[in-house]
Amino acid sequence: VNYTIIAAPQKQHTHTHIHIHTHRQRIQIMAFRPIIPKQTGPKCIKFAATITGNHTDFVVTDFGSEVFFVITQNKKIGSMIQAEISERKVDPLDFDNERDGRIYEVQVLFGDRKMEHYRAYARGLIEMLSNAGSQKTVLLGIALKDHSKETFRDIIKEVKAHVGTISQPEPDEELEELRRMAEEIPMPP
Repeated sequence: VNYTIIAAPQKQHTHTHIHIHTHRQRIQIMAFRPIIPKQTGPKCIKFAATITGNHTDFVVTDFGSEVFFVITQNKKIGSMIQAEISERKVDPLDFDNERDGRIYEVQVLFGDRKMEHYRAYARGLIEMLSNAGSQKTVLLGIALKDHSKETFRDIIKEVKAHVGTISQPEPDEELEELRRMAEEIPMPP
């Protein structure tokens, strides 16, 4: 006996049809439940933390191909920095693949180019995303009052703690529900 399960949400209706075709019969099940449209567009999270005694606001927006970070201690953006991953360069002399061949390019788009440590923030963020398997470009808007190494470490730590919530792919709950329903249907002998 061949079974074919076709699960198709109806776009104009508030229910889902599941059709099961067998060799001898056709079973139709209608599961009535609201179909909630998926959110489209950029994903954004906002949070704040006290970093070395300074209130620090964070906004992280994932646009799909790039992630825009705003990190500010004075509610302004003083510099805008872009960071991206170049093609991986293979070193022919690295026989054990011990060296990471990723190249990170960081450039100041506007702001004080003398604030070299702001480049380190962009570099840290792009490396953090890259280590998580992302190839997205980073755009960083930043303005800080405190420029210490401790501030750098604490800011990167805060972003790591929150960025996972934006970069994880959303499961297709409707499709999973249809699969569960199809598995629960008793099959004729």
